[in-house]
Amino acid sequence: MTCVKKRERQSYSVEEKAAVVHFALVSNNTRAAAHFGIAKSMVSKWVKALKNQLDDLKNHKSHRIGAGRKEFFPEEENQLFAWFLQMREAVLTVTYYGLKIEMLKLVAETTATTNDPTKKIIMNNSKLLQNGSNVFYTVMT
Repeated sequence: MTCVKKRERQSYSVEEKAAVVHFALVSNNTRAAAHFGIAKSMVSKWVKALKNQLDDLKNHKSHRIGAGRKEFFPEEENQLFAWFLQMREAVLTVTYYGLKIEMLKLVAETTATTNDPTKKIIMNNSKLLQNGSNVFYTVMT
């Protein structure tokens, strides 16, 4: 059985990547990989990443504040934050589970009065309130 020597991982600087990508764009990925001694797949990933970044800049789809997912429940989140601050002022620990239950309660209250189908779908799929779960708080020391 032959012993296969693993190649050590190497990180490349931005300048090195730019030189490789420039060479690949002028010639092709295979020649750039052979010229710089880098795997062809690595060169193609770098070229693809550059093209994606250029497309994002061209189409104004860059990562900006507010460009992500929109809030489903902005009013309920504000109420939850106020509730959270009250719990902290009362020196009570609030867990992730407790926040989740409280948010579901707030959403359940508002979905009963609104006709928003998105909120109703989310509430129908949440099993926490259907089980009658209780939230326990502990005093912080």
